[in-house]
Amino acid sequence: MGAPTAFAGNLPSFNQLKRTIRNSRKVITQAPPNPSSLMELIIPYEYQTTISEENFYCTIATMERR
Repeated sequence: MGAPTAFAGNLPSFNQLKRTIRNSRKVITQAPPNPSSLMELIIPYEYQTTISEENFYCTIATMERR
């Protein structure tokens, strides 16, 4: 089932559509760069918590309190 010829002629090629979608996803899901030292390590908020706003990671101090 294809689009009418007049309509299909105005659409970008399949490869252009794939590239546009891939580039859009890359912008949305782009992870922070790898740090070259511990001093450069910055964990963005969206990586610190889960969807339910709970801490994603635990420190040794957190584990000792349990």
